[in-house]
Amino acid sequence: MRLLVELRDPNNVKMMCTLWGSYAKQVYDYSRSNILIYFVGAYSISSGYNSTHILLNPTLDFIEEFKASLPDDSLALTNNDSSQWSVGTATSIRARFFVLNERLTIGEIIDSSVVGTFVTLGTIETIDTERGWQYLSCKYHNKKVMPTTNVDADDRPLFFCNTCDKEHSDVISRFKLIANVKDDRGEANFLLFDANAQAIVRHSAAELYDENEDEDFLPEAVAISLVRESF
Repeated sequence: MRLLVELRDPNNVKMMCTLWGSYAKQVYDYSRSNILIYFVGAYSISSGYNSTHILLNPTLDFIEEFKASLPDDSLALTNNDSSQWSVGTATSIRARFFVLNERLTIGEIIDSSVVGTFVTLGTIETIDTERGWQYLSCKYHNKKVMPTTNVDADDRPLFFCNTCDKEHSDVISRFKLIANVKDDRGEANFLLFDANAQAIVRHSAAELYDENEDEDFLPEAVAISLVRESF
């Protein structure tokens, strides 16, 4: 069993801690019935191999000082995403994304010369419909298909798929949303593809396209779910 947690001292110095075996089980069992203050950082230690002795919830002066420094707002500091726990496997992709990637404003991302993945918070102002909000893809892949002048035996139009390396009529609409996003430091366009868009909109692109095939018309379900919303 493996558990990934973050340690933080009163000076806000953070360290990643990987717990194995009985240490991991001890913390996991404790978290099931107690408030867990969970943090994740860049540096790490482990309860296995070359490690110091790790004390769980000790009664020490600086620990009491740290507890006293926490805001008295009755809000529990706890892990709100069970996917961040890892039992025998690595932490989830979602947990790793938000925990291990640096958070920047849009302006900082634009000004950055570093190639990487970042987390940002902004409000979607508009969805660009000039370049369409969906695309036709192969039913078996996410890749865009190209129209041809050919038809199949049932007189359905055929499309060429580079991945399949053949023409067929098994195509489906998928989301490709170009969102203009703003925060208090700047604005930029973000591309939202099918899986993420569908999780937010709660409808497939195929459903919405069947209702209205006008590329310049943004489906109401998309507008309600995304425009003027912050993510």
